Amino acid sequence: MNPRSYLMVSALETAWSQQLWQSFLVQLHPNPFVCVPEFCFDVVKYLNHPSKALTYLSQAAYPVYIIHMIFLFLGSLLIFPLDIDVHLQFILVVLFTGVGCFVTYEFIIRRVNFIRPLFGLRKRDDHG
Repeated sequence: MNPRSYLMVSALETAWSQQLWQSFLVQLHPNPFVCVPEFCFDVVKYLNHPSKALTYLSQAAYPVYIIHMIFLFLGSLLIFPLDIDVHLQFILVVLFTGVGCFVTYEFIIRRVNFIRPLFGLRKRDDHG
């Protein structure tokens, strides 16, 4: 096969695969502009009732927001020098940040009473 016909076949294969991918996305959902509101409606439908998990995550949101940059920076310092794939580095930094934030929130911020107001939480009433 000469180079010119190879380029033509390659271009046709690329166009066909892109068309196939686009048709797959259309079959997945015919109107992509409906996906976001539909997702929001599903979230309201399934998360619009009180639950322990939702209460815990609501209380954890601000303290985790405050401390996440510390763990993001620390994770970057520890993981980026490693000679591993960039995608794995990304996953490890995200995991390090998430786990570090929630462990710190659960075992330090929630349990040490005098630290709680520094992270926007009320002091616990110890005697009752």
